[in-house]
Amino acid sequence: MGDGMTWREVLSMARVQHGQGATRWLADRAGVDIRQAQRWYRGEGTPGHKAASAFPGIIEEMRRAYVAAQLRTVRQVRVGTLAVRALSSGKPDGKRRPPDVLDVAGIMDQVAAAWEAGRDRQAQDLFDGAVINAYAGEPLGDDSGLASMLGITDYEAGVTVVD
Repeated sequence: MGDGMTWREVLSMARVQHGQGATRWLADRAGVDIRQAQRWYRGEGTPGHKAASAFPGIIEEMRRAYVAAQLRTVRQVRVGTLAVRALSSGKPDGKRRPPDVLDVAGIMDQVAAAWEAGRDRQAQDLFDGAVINAYAGEPLGDDSGLASMLGITDYEAGVTVVD
C-alpha cells in the first residue's frame, strides 16, 4: 500500500478514525462503490490498480487527521532556548529563553486545522507566533506585538508537550 502499511492496516486505521462511517469514507476516497468497500472490510479481495493508486493520498489524509487530533489536545509546552531572527531584516537576532512552561491551548485548534488541511507552513507560523506571544505575555494570536518583530528559526531543544 505504500509507506510500509498493509492493506489490513489501512482498513483498521480508517475504522478507528471514522467509526461506522469508515466504509463510505473509504469508498469515496478510493473512487469505488460502497459495496466494494464493504467487501474489502469482510476480507473479500483487495483493491485493483485504480483504487490502490488512491491509497498514498488516503494514508496521508489519515496520518494528518491523527496528528491533528493529537495537536488539539496540547495545552502547554516546554521549548527551551529559541534561536530567533528579526522579521524586518531576516537576520539572526540571538537567542531567547522563554519561561519553563508556555500555555498554547488557545491556538492549537487553529494549528491542528492548518496541519490537517496540508498547510504546514501556516501551522508552523501559528505555533511559532503562539510561542512568541506566550514568551512576551501577549494574547495568543496577537501578531501586532513581539510576534510581528521576531520569528523563530530553531527550537534548539525541541518542543516537549507538558501533560
